[in-house]
Amino acid sequence: MVAPVAWFPFKSKLFGRYGTFAQAPDKEHRHGIDIYHPRFLTIPKLGMNMAPTLMYRGVCAFMQKLVQEIGPFDVLDAHYFYPDGVAAVRLAKDLGLPVTVTARGTDLSLIPNFPRPRRQIKAAAEAAEAIITVCDALQAPLLELGIEPGKITTMRNGVDLDIFSPRDRALARQK
Repeated sequence: MVAPVAWFPFKSKLFGRYGTFAQAPDKEHRHGIDIYHPRFLTIPKLGMNMAPTLMYRGVCAFMQKLVQEIGPFDVLDAHYFYPDGVAAVRLAKDLGLPVTVTARGTDLSLIPNFPRPRRQIKAAAEAAEAIITVCDALQAPLLELGIEPGKITTMRNGVDLDIFSPRDRALARQK
């Protein structure tokens, strides 16, 4: 799995989530899966329009090297339309791979309100082989962009009901 992380030079908690990004390891192993965290430049408060290009540039060489080391992938699967999905579509084209993109919320309910990201999301959605939404309501913004309904599938996030179940609220709050 490749999960890009925004590059930031300082690990202090004083820098909030950016300090947390800096603390992420380059590689970790969870549940039998290697997870790589290549870095990409981000410009807080200024770089929204550049975010997909910066992510793509930060990940491209890493992905090409990874393909050489372990062999080709079957598919690229991006889990957020902007900037991840936009960058993944460009990367998939370079690597000759199919790409799927999952819409999770504000990537379709808020970010398309900005003209350039809207155009980039639309182009990524058109280029993706398949689109997944985590709820039916996220299909509407895609349809408004003119995306073919047949390429959109809703797959809700799963919950392990053996672990998570409704409990007594008062008792939970007390604990």
